[in-house]
Amino acid sequence: EFISHEKYSPSKKTNDIALIRLGRPAKLCDSVRPICLPIEKSQSPNSENLQNMIVSGWGATEQNVSASVLQYVKIPVYPNTNCRALFPRRAGFTLDESHVCTLSENGADHCSGDSGGPLQYVSQQNQFYQYGIVSFGVNSCGVHNIPGVYTKVPHFMDWIRSKLNL
Repeated sequence: EFISHEKYSPSKKTNDIALIRLGRPAKLCDSVRPICLPIEKSQSPNSENLQNMIVSGWGATEQNVSASVLQYVKIPVYPNTNCRALFPRRAGFTLDESHVCTLSENGADHCSGDSGGPLQYVSQQNQFYQYGIVSFGVNSCGVHNIPGVYTKVPHFMDWIRSKLNL
């Protein structure tokens, strides 16, 4: 079952989140594992986590072809106030508390084909937590001084709980 957010707006780039309810349990192995959700405030990322987020995906690489091996990069969260200033006013959307931005010094970023993938951090207990969902960027990916934008998972925890009856 596919559960998309009722207020999803592709043009405004808001509420870009969905859930998939499986008909049967997934077969877990070394390359298929669940990820934790930050259900409790105590599971929120600390300042070190915010500087060492991990984004991963099978999207385009520097050669503009889909990756044959899962790609990942460590990337810091970038403050939304700073992020807003870097997007052109003509973009047609407003970043708000439901978004999180990243910006690396070397231009590393998510890319075309990574949408829906995780922005995650590793807790002190060595567990992976999902903090964001790859949502969008502007034009080309990996451009110096242009942030990547993600849906901020903690902002939607009440919605997730209600849809999953948690």
